[in-house]
Amino acid sequence: MNLSFINSSTNECALVLSAKTRVYQKISFDTYSLLLNTKQVALLFHLKSNCNESFVDINMYDFNNILHESETFSHVIADTDNNTNSTIYEFLHSTSTPVPKHTQYLQIYLINQEDTICYFTNMSLTIKFD
Repeated sequence: MNLSFINSSTNECALVLSAKTRVYQKISFDTYSLLLNTKQVALLFHLKSNCNESFVDINMYDFNNILHESETFSHVIADTDNNTNSTIYEFLHSTSTPVPKHTQYLQIYLINQEDTICYFTNMSLTIKFD
């Protein structure tokens, strides 16, 4: 995996995953544990990829490192990039995914199941407190 510019004129960059690759980012909720345990919390997720066979897994773990929630996302929208005339697949989880109380951390996996490299761009994770 590497971070590469895909359009130097606009400073767009992408995570580039080799064929048949899986990487993850761990996000700790230590600072927000009081809010997580007393409020309704939800996640909103967005990502774009150039690969049809790419997925995102979001796993939520409690204080004992036990997996207690898991969500898998595949793309929901296919569109054409006007600059490159290639297909872009958009992962847009517009409904809120509830975060169970006592969640200690998330692991977000980017998964490329294709035989070619994949570019992942425009990633965002929003944590909403109700």
